[in-house]
Amino acid sequence: DIIIGGAFTISGTAFTSTSAAMELQGDAAFTGGSFTHHNGLVRFNDAAAENITGTSPGFYDLEFTGRGSSYTISSTGNIDVANSLIISGTSSYTLNAGTINLSGDLNLTNTATGDGGTTTIAFVGTTDQDIISALPVNENSLPAIRINKSGGTLRFPALITVCGNWTYTAGTMDVSTNHSTIVFAKTLTISGNSHTLNNVVFEGNSNWTFTINTGTVLTVTGTLTTNGASGVFINTPVAGATAIQAQGDVLVSNTSTTGGGNGLILINGTGSQAMTSTASASQGLLPYIKIQKTAGTLTLQGAISESRNWVW
Repeated sequence: DIIIGGAFTISGTAFTSTSAAMELQGDAAFTGGSFTHHNGLVRFNDAAAENITGTSPGFYDLEFTGRGSSYTISSTGNIDVANSLIISGTSSYTLNAGTINLSGDLNLTNTATGDGGTTTIAFVGTTDQDIISALPVNENSLPAIRINKSGGTLRFPALITVCGNWTYTAGTMDVSTNHSTIVFAKTLTISGNSHTLNNVVFEGNSNWTFTINTGTVLTVTGTLTTNGASGVFINTPVAGATAIQAQGDVLVSNTSTTGGGNGLILINGTGSQAMTSTASASQGLLPYIKIQKTAGTLTLQGAISESRNWVW
């Protein structure tokens, strides 16, 4: 193992890292020469703010430790991670700016709450990739996610929390084996090609707006949930455009008297579905609703409050 307590700079020479763990506790600048990962782990472990500058290197295993840390990726080009990206620690972390192209697994063990930051984690592997996590909601919240796989399957754990923009371009996703739930927990945009997820939660812990871009329809085969005590707004650039196809149950547990949005939820499952509200009247406002079922029964339960047009 190599531990560097201060700043680390490569400005020349061909540097080969250890095949064990190389821990950087200060700024890292890759301004010249070359960096070879030697199939080892590079761990960024700063208790304050750490900057990565220069020309983005390639890593084998890359770890960011949460110690109340802020890591800013301002290096030129995307960071490539060949084997695994690890987010660890017991205190908060944020990843800001830049893109990490991940060809291997994402291992989440950070037990703190936070917003994840603005970095994009891009799943670009050509073989199977796993998101590994056994954490509850809002722990190890992720920054922006992009899925653009040309081969293999991206397999999801039981639950992840996402606080950044979500973009799906291409690739097979397994969201059913672990009965996965994806919690969207901050104002963000869902874009790219239309795709299917299992359980989806739009969380209203603040007045958060979730915008589904034109040309993107999110199909939810499990339960679609809104929760929290602040407004949940589901929007589309064109009012009344289909944002979500709900093919399973719809659960409204959001208790805010604001919310709704201008997007449309199309309820079109072919089996039995339940739209259930545990909120009081005028709470948990829904956006446009269209019910277009070719089979099965939709059962309505509780006080369902509508803020837009309702079409059967």
